Amino acid sequence: EGQKAWLRNFSCHPVSKRVYPGIIPSEGKEVKVKGLLLMGLDQREIKILDYFEDEGVDYSRQQVSVEVMGSDIKLTRIPSQAYVWNCGGDKLDL
Repeated sequence: EGQKAWLRNFSCHPVSKRVYPGIIPSEGKEVKVKGLLLMGLDQREIKILDYFEDEGVDYSRQQVSVEVMGSDIKLTRIPSQAYVWNCGGDKLDL
């Protein structure tokens, strides 16, 4: 189960001729990607995600900071990791 989270300064784009998107760093005040924050994963589960996401091929797992809704209804920043597209913009529908 995941918690809704937002990743600022990244944008999400369809990958050409594929059914999945890729996220890339982007600038802009309101640029952000919505996703799920998965917590409590063990090393085996992370390796499964790395395999599924083609970590090191299509994507690289990078340290990021995401925002989640805190108990006081304010956004709270949490250190996390995200799979970031690393095959260049020419393969994305920008």
